[in-house]
Amino acid sequence: MKSKINIILNVLAVVLLILGLYLLVKPYWQNYLQDGKINEVLEEMGTVATEQIEDSQEIVPVKEIEVTFSADQYVVAGEEWEEFPSTQDSDTSAADDKNIVRVNTYARLDIPSIGFSMPVADEATLYSLRISIGHHASTARIGAVGNAVLFGHRGY
Repeated sequence: MKSKINIILNVLAVVLLILGLYLLVKPYWQNYLQDGKINEVLEEMGTVATEQIEDSQEIVPVKEIEVTFSADQYVVAGEEWEEFPSTQDSDTSAADDKNIVRVNTYARLDIPSIGFSMPVADEATLYSLRISIGHHASTARIGAVGNAVLFGHRGY
């Protein structure tokens, strides 16, 4: 009887250990995947590395690009508690495209003193904040006259 209880406790201990390791590794894996996508977007925009522009104070234009990814990719922990308006696009024509998200990026935000570089999307939606900094649509675009409001998290 005692050996049966020991076997059950050993199995339970192994299951709890594996579950604990999974819960510890999962956020780091998500951040790794997001960082890879962000770097891919920055490279496609034709931008230079932050270290190369640290001495330069000039503004360098970047390409506007459209980033596509699956709606369930790059999910941020705690995202289900965020309050966002409906993310359904009215211009989606094919049923295959329902799970594909399109994010338009048009600028890059650099803070060389902390080694920070992120693309800026033209809207602040649940999906755009996963891979970029979102721009509030009712404010002036970056580089235009007026104030620009930006939203972002987990960038540094």
